[in-house]
Amino acid sequence: RSEKTHKFKDSPLGRIPEEWEVVRLEEISNKIIDGTHYTPQYTDDGIPFLRIVDLQSQSINLDSVIRISPQEHKILSKRCLPEYGDILLSKNGTVGISKVVNWTWEFSIFVSICLIKPKHEKVVNIFLKYFLDSEWIKKQILKRTKQLSVINLHLEEIRDFLIFLPPLSEQKRIAEILSQIDQAIEKEEKYKQKLERLKK
Repeated sequence: RSEKTHKFKDSPLGRIPEEWEVVRLEEISNKIIDGTHYTPQYTDDGIPFLRIVDLQSQSINLDSVIRISPQEHKILSKRCLPEYGDILLSKNGTVGISKVVNWTWEFSIFVSICLIKPKHEKVVNIFLKYFLDSEWIKKQILKRTKQLSVINLHLEEIRDFLIFLPPLSEQKRIAEILSQIDQAIEKEEKYKQKLERLKK
C-alpha cells in the first residue's frame, strides 16, 4: 500500500489503512476457552489428547499423541469441544504457537492450549492464525509476561489481544499470499533435506 494512493489512520497498533479496524480477539470469536485443568486417565487406544508438544510440528503425529477414553473425551467436550476451522493457541510455558484445526477427527486438549472459535462471518481463520503468529501479538505477549519467570497467558489476556481486521476479501487475499509463501518455504526445506541425505 502507498500513502499516496490510500488513506491511512492511527490505531493502537500503529498506522493502518482507513478501511481496516482494530478489534479485541473476543469481539471476533464465538468462544475462547482452555482445555481441561486436570490430568485425565491416559489409555493405550482412544481419543487423541493434545498438548503443546503436539502443536510444535507442521502436522500432528497421531502415532505419538497421548490418548484418553471416549467416555472421558465426551465429558471434556461438554466444556471444550474443538472442531474443524477452530484455532489452537499455546498459552503456558511455550506460548504463542498457533494451529488451525484442518482435520475432522475428534480430540481433546490440555489446559496449556487455548481453543479459539472464530466468527467466520467476521474473520478468516487462516488470516487470524497468521496474525496470532505476528510480531504484533508477540509484543502484546511480551508486555503481559515480562514480569514473570514462567510465561503463562490467562484467558482474559488472550481475549484482550488487539487484532488488525481488514475487510473479509482482503483477509482472504492476505491469507492466500502467506499460505503460498509458507508452501514455497516448506518445499525448499524438503529439497534441502533431500540434498543433505544425498550428500551423506
